[in-house]
Amino acid sequence: SERDGLYTQMLFALFPVYLRAINNGGFVLHAAMMEAAGKCVLLAGSKGVGKSTCARRIPDLWRCFCDEEILIVKDPSGRLRAHPFPTWSSFLRREKETRYAVEKNLPISAVFFLEQGKEDSVIKLPAGEAGGLLFKHAMEGVDRFKRFCKKEEKRSLIENIINKIPYYRLH
Repeated sequence: SERDGLYTQMLFALFPVYLRAINNGGFVLHAAMMEAAGKCVLLAGSKGVGKSTCARRIPDLWRCFCDEEILIVKDPSGRLRAHPFPTWSSFLRREKETRYAVEKNLPISAVFFLEQGKEDSVIKLPAGEAGGLLFKHAMEGVDRFKRFCKKEEKRSLIENIINKIPYYRLH
């Protein structure tokens, strides 16, 4: 089908980009990327938790770059930077003609792990818990590329960056 062809084209086009990033200490994260006043925050979460809904509801002060997939790389100083990547499902369904500024990259100020809850809350996470959640959502982010990125490699990458930025649980 046409959709399968588009999926394959996108997969092959992004494969060398992802592979190079992973080989240089980066990874893919299943998250939305937002920025305000030069501060970039990521909303990580599993499918269906509300990343896209939150991204659509942000105040005008904020700009949403994408709502599904982020490529995280280290700059020469070791700081983590995020690149927005296309929302695969929207691309494949051709819902709207959207261009993603994948060349845009911003230093990451914080990561919020989005969970549905009865009350709104923000809780700072200890490194161990944040590392587990980061690993989970990184593995979701590389689902299509799992054969090229072993779990041990991903765990090692996450251990090296876990103390570089703050992590929170957002209900």
